Amino acid sequence: MLFEDRPIESVPDLLAALEDLAVGDNRHWFRGHGDTSWRLLPKLSRIGKPEAEPLLIKRFKQDAPLLVDRIPSDDDDWEWLFLMQHHGVPTRLLDWTENPLVGLYFAVNAESHAHTDGCLWCLDPMGLNEAARYQPTFGADIPLIGSDEHLKLYSPQSVRGQSDTEVMPIAALGMRGFSRISAQAGVFTIGHYRPVPIEDVDGGAHVGRLVVPAQAKPAILKQLEVLGFSEKTLFPDLTSLAKHVAGLLE
Repeated sequence: MLFEDRPIESVPDLLAALEDLAVGDNRHWFRGHGDTSWRLLPKLSRIGKPEAEPLLIKRFKQDAPLLVDRIPSDDDDWEWLFLMQHHGVPTRLLDWTENPLVGLYFAVNAESHAHTDGCLWCLDPMGLNEAARYQPTFGADIPLIGSDEHLKLYSPQSVRGQSDTEVMPIAALGMRGFSRISAQAGVFTIGHYRPVPIEDVDGGAHVGRLVVPAQAKPAILKQLEVLGFSEKTLFPDLTSLAKHVAGLLE
């Protein structure tokens, strides 16, 4: 592991931990979990049906054109995969953020997990990509989906039928074509056909956890709202705005 589990009970605790552990240098990514038992697997891998990806893409393509402002190219399944991920379809993409406060928000915001300990995962994307045999052309380069040749190994077209592959998950940038991804400073890891939890890659050498006790979640959520991290700002759409306005009555 990058470091042993460490508890945090406030935003100042998070900042102190990041400084002590030297993981706040803009090289690390973050992901909040409302429950410490959850593994670092994309939704399609958690379901255990990677073979269903072509079906999901096909059926999504069937009816999505009437519901979107711009139709992705039929030749670009990556763009379709991002659109599906954005709207909640299980994919091989796992959301991360470059902002630790955004990650912390997702560790504490869910009412359904208010009584369970959560955590903020910290990821070294460069270390993960070394395990995936990605060779950057320059320094701390991270591949961009749709642009880097290495990521063709992970494309929906290439993954089909590769059930015996040993390809490891990889960290990648995606074009921030949705307001939500931009607001959340979103980045991604991509799994291949065979599901490998990121905490199992190289014995967990590329991740560490900051544990959030259940009793600390309400106070942390209030601190984050004071700092401008809320459903309204992280999900910039009319539904979130309406919930925010309705909440003024409480």
